[in-house]
Parts: sequence; C-alpha cells; structure tokens
Amino acid sequence: MGVIETYTGQWVDPYHLDSKLIKIEDIAHSLSLKCRFSGHCSDFYSVAEHSVAVAKLVPVHLRFSALLHDAHEAYTGDTATPNKFPALEALEKYIQYIIDTVFSTYISKEENLIIKQADNDMKATEAYYLMKSKGLSDYWAPIKGKVIRSSRPVLLSSKEAEQLFLYHFKRYRRSHAASLW
Repeated sequence: MGVIETYTGQWVDPYHLDSKLIKIEDIAHSLSLKCRFSGHCSDFYSVAEHSVAVAKLVPVHLRFSALLHDAHEAYTGDTATPNKFPALEALEKYIQYIIDTVFSTYISKEENLIIKQADNDMKATEAYYLMKSKGLSDYWAPIKGKVIRSSRPVLLSSKEAEQLFLYHFKRYRRSHAASLW
C-alpha cells in the first residue's frame, strides 16, 4: 500500500507494521491531535485525553491496557463507528495486536469487556458534554443515559493531552511491569 511518516520520523506501513517502529511518542502525539467523534463535538477533545479518562475508570491492573485501547488510531485515525467497514476493523485489530505485543498489554476477554464498558461509559459522558444531542438521541441507544458526571472532559490542548498521556503511560507501565513478575 503506502507508508506514513510519524512524528518521530519513522516510515510506517500500517498494513505491514514493523513492531520495531512503534514508538509511544508517536502514539501520544498523534492521539493528542485527533479529535473524538470525527471532530463533530462542540470543542476539541482529543483521543489522548479520552484514553486517560478511560484508564481512570478501570481497576488498577487494567489501566495500562485501557490507556492503550485506542492506540491503533495513531495509524488509522479516529473513524466514527458507523463508518467502520470490515477491512478497517480488521486493520485496527491487526495494528492493536502489534501494539499489544510491543507493550505486553495482552488481556483476557473478560478484562477486555471491562475496558469496553469503561470506554462506552466515557463515550456517553463525552456525548453528554460535547454533542448537541447530549447523547440522548435514539442513535446513541447503546450508551444512552450512562453519563458519569464526575468524569467531565477537561478539554486539554493537544500539547497538554500529549504530556498527560505520556505521564500516565510511564506511571501505568511501571505498575504493569511489576505485575508481570
């Protein structure tokens, strides 16, 4: 296919991803510049800030995996769920698998469901605060009414979101590494 140049100057082919080219600095930078909801929210709200918020909603032992749950979007973009065709979903899963391999973030199906629930709860909260419909339209049916009011988006700048993501990456990685021993 083709390659993309990353923030750190790596040349990456998302379809043939070389694990040696995966850099957390690229992931953090890219996610901090990607706006949630395909950019259709009332204010800029990055995928990086969203990832930190999701990580804070799960048990401590899952926070590192939760922080990286959308890391594939650094290489594919944040595509709205209705627009995810099978080939894109397969590419996202492939890239996420490579990232999970690089950072040893394998989790069980049950643990993945806990992260998915936190992701959906955060999506409901974000929709409430950032979307015109407040997430109350029938189109939001799977998440409708699941707002966590204590998790209101802060709306960090891209630079702040990048720094926060990297801070939590280092913090959660230490505790994650300790749990592997």
